[in-house]
Amino acid sequence: RRSIVARVGHKLLRADLSSAEALLTGWFARDEQAMRLARLGTHKYATAKFLGLSVSLEMTDAELKPILAPMKERDPRLYRQVKTVIYGGNYIAGPRKIFENNPEEFASQAEAAKFLVFCKGLPPKIGAWQQQVIRQATATKQLKNPFGYTKAFWDLPGSDGPACVA
Repeated sequence: RRSIVARVGHKLLRADLSSAEALLTGWFARDEQAMRLARLGTHKYATAKFLGLSVSLEMTDAELKPILAPMKERDPRLYRQVKTVIYGGNYIAGPRKIFENNPEEFASQAEAAKFLVFCKGLPPKIGAWQQQVIRQATATKQLKNPFGYTKAFWDLPGSDGPACVA
């Protein structure tokens, strides 16, 4: 970063894109709860829920933020497991793929499956949106993204399933 210097009279800006994927997934799924969780910290919220803490989306942001703030440091391994499963789930990864790609995080495929079932229930509209996208791609053999680019999909709901959701 220090190797790039702004010209005189100009400034360089840095943007924080943390939670951008989660926010976009919520936006595409038209899931206000998922977008709110992305802003608050989806992984922190899921970690708190998994630990059995008293957190609810009925709470205000002001009530949730101090509870969620320490979650990453409170149980780093659990936080990583939750994060891995949520990101994988957003791209329709199953427990086998999650376990095989992250053997350092999960003791078994069954453990990855337990986390996947738990995390899928947090933003409920995401799964329905994913299935709708796969149905649409299956019917039309293509999808058009918001920027107008079209991509063909031929192996649906097989290996192109995660690709069309991505």
